[in-house]
Amino acid sequence: MGKDSELREWALNHWKIYRSKYTGEVLDFKRSSLENWQNLKLEKPIRLIPKSSIISNILNFEIPKLKYEIEQAEEESAKVDSDPGLILELKRKYALLAMIKGYSKGGTDESVIKALDKHLSKKNTGQKKDHIFVEGKRKPHTAFAAYAKTEMKMERDDAWKELKDLAQESKGQTEVKVPGWGKTYLRRVRLKSEKEILFSHEPFDLDKDENLPNWVKKFTFDQFQTSFTDFKKKRHEGSMKEV
Repeated sequence: MGKDSELREWALNHWKIYRSKYTGEVLDFKRSSLENWQNLKLEKPIRLIPKSSIISNILNFEIPKLKYEIEQAEEESAKVDSDPGLILELKRKYALLAMIKGYSKGGTDESVIKALDKHLSKKNTGQKKDHIFVEGKRKPHTAFAAYAKTEMKMERDDAWKELKDLAQESKGQTEVKVPGWGKTYLRRVRLKSEKEILFSHEPFDLDKDENLPNWVKKFTFDQFQTSFTDFKKKRHEGSMKEV
């Protein structure tokens, strides 16, 4: 069984177990402490919480909470140099995020499965391209710095202009492909458009570098310049903290 098949199996099993938490519906009472309830057969799901309340909870609590957990896991993963356990946790959280977003839009199990399969298919499409990902990088500007220098043979200023152009194209709303990193959302900071770029794995509507939510980060020209200049040193000395 391939890695994505295993992830899909885990995700669907997780949804089956915790379905009532995300939908407000009960399919059976097997987890009840009362034996009579455990044997109760339902012809159709029982809704315990209004659907509008469930969707509101997903949008206002579950999704922001999961995004925060993803951000924390990404930071921890970067610290311990791609620990397999944390990477697996991240993949599962991203899959779960796709599923609950699917339910918030469609409100059915079919919409959940469709969103999950779209997420997995989207990830695979990017991975089939040559030289899309630079191993060991946890931020788009560090991955692109390494890729631009080694594969594209670009000068630093030209590489930075390429990132600015991608950010201008994305504007935080359109997904763009950053060579060496993959698909993401970028946007130039309005008052510092030549020096700072925001990035996120989700669409966002921000153009300032203040009071950013946990899932929106920024990088600067100075950080990119350091990554670009120090790439050979980092490659020879092993894993170093990215800036």
